[in-house]
Amino acid sequence: MIPSPARHLGTLALLLVQLCRASSGEGQLELCTEQENTLFTTLLVNKKIASVCASTDLSQKSGYFVYRYGEKINSIELSIPKRPTEFRQFVTVAERTNDANLNDAEFVRFRNGDFSYVIYYAIGANLHLSGLAVFKGEKLVKAIPSVPGTFDTSLALNGLLDLGIPYEDETTEQRIWKALLPASSAVHSRRRAAGR
Repeated sequence: MIPSPARHLGTLALLLVQLCRASSGEGQLELCTEQENTLFTTLLVNKKIASVCASTDLSQKSGYFVYRYGEKINSIELSIPKRPTEFRQFVTVAERTNDANLNDAEFVRFRNGDFSYVIYYAIGANLHLSGLAVFKGEKLVKAIPSVPGTFDTSLALNGLLDLGIPYEDETTEQRIWKALLPASSAVHSRRRAAGR
């Protein structure tokens, strides 16, 4: 069967719409440039994008690592740290794999003065959470979930630790997971058991 010209025109029109969206930045789901690696990115329910980007030469001695938040690459509202090559002073990482309710959970925390910006995901049998959490000091100020299906990560926690990014201290890690995970999580039940 030979495809009809109308079918070709429909396919061509669809391709043109996709090209126009791509060139205008519409549908863009990351704030990393073509010259960077995207380690975390997600579209949030507030229609903003949160991305963690790294230079392609990232190593223990060179490169940079940066958190960006905004609508498009050309309208970034927040970028941390201000000097991305100094990221080791402002970034910590953590993972949670020994929780009975979780298969995998990780976060990257960027500190900026009194504020912390945490990009996270947690996956379990009945759980799929991801998004951005903003803390002021120890208090959770805002948690913005990801639009389902938009969270993407190529993060390898051990690789980040090998680059000299410190693991989060245990007290802060527990506090952050407690704020982000549901009450049924083991992080909450351990605290209840300890309080008895």
